[in-house]
Amino acid sequence: MKIIHCADLHLDSKIDIKDKAKSTLRKEEVLRSFERLCDYAKQNFVSAIIIAGDLFDGEKVSKKVLERVVVTIANYPDIDFLYLSGNHDGGANIDYSYFSKNFKVFGSEFTCFNYDGVSIGGISYQNVLTISDYESISFEKNNFNILTLHGQIVDYKGTPKNDVISLPRLKDRNINYLALGHYHSFIEGKIDLYGQYAYSGCLEGRGFDEEGEKGFVLIDTENKLVPYSFIKFCARTVHVVEYDLTPFDSWAIALSEIVRDVTSKYSKDSMIKVELVGECGTDFYLDVNQLSLKLSQNFFYVKVEDKTTLSITENDYLNDKTVRGEFISLVWNSDLSDEYKKKVITCGLNALNGEEII
Repeated sequence: MKIIHCADLHLDSKIDIKDKAKSTLRKEEVLRSFERLCDYAKQNFVSAIIIAGDLFDGEKVSKKVLERVVVTIANYPDIDFLYLSGNHDGGANIDYSYFSKNFKVFGSEFTCFNYDGVSIGGISYQNVLTISDYESISFEKNNFNILTLHGQIVDYKGTPKNDVISLPRLKDRNINYLALGHYHSFIEGKIDLYGQYAYSGCLEGRGFDEEGEKGFVLIDTENKLVPYSFIKFCARTVHVVEYDLTPFDSWAIALSEIVRDVTSKYSKDSMIKVELVGECGTDFYLDVNQLSLKLSQNFFYVKVEDKTTLSITENDYLNDKTVRGEFISLVWNSDLSDEYKKKVITCGLNALNGEEII
């Protein structure tokens, strides 16, 4: 039996892109990823799709998006959609009667769906999984058993806490695979000698806090040696790259190097965030907008952040009798903290150069 484990789709969520047109397009791509997933499942003879929490992003789901999801699921009657609510969509006001019969919901108590030699159980998101919740988990030893939960795994028992899933409490419960939701990247590990766990991660990175390859887990219960594998599926990949400007003598050289390096490493459909770090002297006229414009010609979306600090010594202003030198001297000899002095000088030099004051 083939099963897809996905989670954290966050359909109908906001997209962290300032460009309105691209934000709208990206929101559509995130929704379309779920539809593409269903196509993949049909083409690869998948019998069930586990959604391990956060199918939607919050309590309010637009009628348009909800109807589209309902229709999509109904279009695949031979596939069971096993839905477990997460911390984001747990409070969503969704009438499950809208969905077709192949949409099945894990309850607040241990719920199990049984197939030929395969059992898929789960408990919907709880602020706290109680000891009795753990003790209610029951699987037959001879089946391939999948448990579905949403939350943060920990390696201790202790007193049950918010959002925490205790791996030690799941040991020796005949669990072959623990399908998890909550973390937005693929993570895997062991429960005990026979059982393994995995976070499938999200299908699409919606912002720069969701970088890297995204996709789902394909489980094949017939493959005893490698029962599951991560499948990259995202339409676009989010990358966050950092460049230290300290070694560079001029912005022109740094600009050329950064553009060449980024364009050679990442595909044109990527979303790129460049973080500029290190120390720059007072004569280093860094231009964030220039870098952003150059890179935007090569990628779907680009964001550049200046996290550099000012490198300044007495020689930088001692013999400079211009307004610039007098300004630096005045600030540097003030009672401000060194960190604040650098911020004031940076803003002042930007103003003197006719640049944007950040």
